[in-house]
Amino acid sequence: GEVYLVEDSLHQRRQSAMKILHRGDRSDDAAIDQFRTEVSILATLQHPNLTRVYDFGTIHQCDDPALEGRRFFTMECINGVTALEWWRTQRSGHDRVAHLHHVVRQALGMLAYVHRQGIIHFDIKPDNLLLLRSGESDDPFPLLKVTDFGFSGRRDAALEFPLRGTLEYTAPELLRHEAFDHRVDLYSLGATLYHLIEDRCPFEADNPVELIKKVLTTEPDFHRCAEAEFSPLLPLVRKLLHKDPAQRYSSAADAARELEGDRAAPADAFDQLAKPRFVGREKEKELIGSAIASLGAEAADHALTALVVTGPEGIGKSALVNEMARIARATDVPVFDVHVLQRAVPFSGILPVLRMLRADAMSRSAEGRDVMRKYADVIEGGPGPGDDDAVEQRVTWLREREKVVEAQARCINQVSLLFPFIIVVDDAQLLDPETEEVLRTVIRDARAGRVLILAAVRGEEWPAIPALHVRLEELDATCVSAMSTSALPSVEVGEALGDRLYRVYGGSPGVIVEALLSVHAMLPRELPRQSSDVATLADNLLGRLPRNIDELLFVRYKALERGPQLVLDVLSCFALPARLEVLQDILPFQSQRTAAYLAGLETEGLVVPHEMGQRVSMRHASLRSIVYAAIHEGRRSLTC
Repeated sequence: GEVYLVEDSLHQRRQSAMKILHRGDRSDDAAIDQFRTEVSILATLQHPNLTRVYDFGTIHQCDDPALEGRRFFTMECINGVTALEWWRTQRSGHDRVAHLHHVVRQALGMLAYVHRQGIIHFDIKPDNLLLLRSGESDDPFPLLKVTDFGFSGRRDAALEFPLRGTLEYTAPELLRHEAFDHRVDLYSLGATLYHLIEDRCPFEADNPVELIKKVLTTEPDFHRCAEAEFSPLLPLVRKLLHKDPAQRYSSAADAARELEGDRAAPADAFDQLAKPRFVGREKEKELIGSAIASLGAEAADHALTALVVTGPEGIGKSALVNEMARIARATDVPVFDVHVLQRAVPFSGILPVLRMLRADAMSRSAEGRDVMRKYADVIEGGPGPGDDDAVEQRVTWLREREKVVEAQARCINQVSLLFPFIIVVDDAQLLDPETEEVLRTVIRDARAGRVLILAAVRGEEWPAIPALHVRLEELDATCVSAMSTSALPSVEVGEALGDRLYRVYGGSPGVIVEALLSVHAMLPRELPRQSSDVATLADNLLGRLPRNIDELLFVRYKALERGPQLVLDVLSCFALPARLEVLQDILPFQSQRTAAYLAGLETEGLVVPHEMGQRVSMRHASLRSIVYAAIHEGRRSLTC
């Protein structure tokens, strides 16, 4: 496909990279469904060395008719250089080998994380490894960003055409059309590392047929790799390039540990805790799934228009709503998120939704453009609450509050007649009153089966909205065990710990995730297999864990390096989600380093992004008081 630099006018004119995929040989429903599913999962991944995927879809209308109907996804725009460009600027000597070692370590850490999520990249090569200067005087090493997941796929998916990626870096088992797994990425990384050191690909030929023959039948020649300067990396490169996947490393984490040798860091340095599998909530998923399936259906007279998920903090409300939104997007149902920005600013929650609806409707049809022109006066509220025009416009709206509310709700319902969609509201109890009133009016007047409002609210109910309320209860022991097993590297250890975690902490998913993160940091490099040894390890780990979530969060905060700690310190000063550019102005880091720290904190489950990464907040309400206490303790120790 082709990659374009684009400007997102709906998100503070953010620059993004848009990859438009070739139509390819398959345009059937199965191929389209596979694309949606894979990219919807990629959009949920977050790692300091991953290029973030923002959005995906199909081009409905474009100045270039040749692009219409083609699939695309947008991702973080990285102003870096490719691995080959970076390597050719490095001076000879010990420094460049140390820098290369650090880059390989970052790549292996990223692959370990992605593979644990069940994703294979399929196209690891120098052009897809971008290096950025850290900009920090105490950190001379470059920051790696792995990009272009256009060929990626689920590890367990049946691929009709498994030959993906770039031929020079493609694993032999793919060329032989044999069974394959995540180790194809390890081969590609080995070929990339070989290319950097030797200044050529492991195998080269004048045509693809000859190249494939060489990959399958000959061994690469090692010249520079065997020199004293690079000899520490030679065993790693040889093993990564083994033609038999069984003779390669069993995982990226194992390769990273061998790379580190005696300097090996704790397990979590290369093997981030896999995001626990979404488990349980079968009744709730069936209920919401039925509501989603009824959107656009002919017989939808009794379809739900609004459903509110309730319960205490940490019970999994946001997780359920986000999982169902992901499933909806994967089935091509448009989903629009209401972002809670400032309760004191009228219409601040609904305006971004109206603008997203406008963009979608106008790109789909002439009817959509007609509807949006009719309601332009109640959508154009200015770019933000601090803008003079926006303030003046909203003052006018407040004078005519009832009229504006009715018009915005009518706009939403008229668009729903053109195409059905879902409006998702997280932390609904924080919405501004005007947005609540618009949503209430939408529900009152909506035609069944055209729009679904799916909300999560802390507490027992959201009285502002007439909706079906579903209260989440704690998970049972079986679900907790399934969470533990899906997140930890050993099934046996996961099962043993799951049962014990349930007995100590109960079935609150938020607490279980925090406990698993703490457990993962304490795991030994070699895990036992005998049941008696597994039980002993599980009991030992449980005995070292704090007994409540506040203590778990405090221990995790204290274990962070000073850079991520400082990000949390600053973030604790914001009552509402903070803008990324404001954080970057306050923090004493280059913007790329700040973004990397935030990505790491999100992977650790300590912060949560909003507005496609344009805002960020602490995931746990109690974390703010923990940070305050730590800052106070630090100040007291300085004055003593």
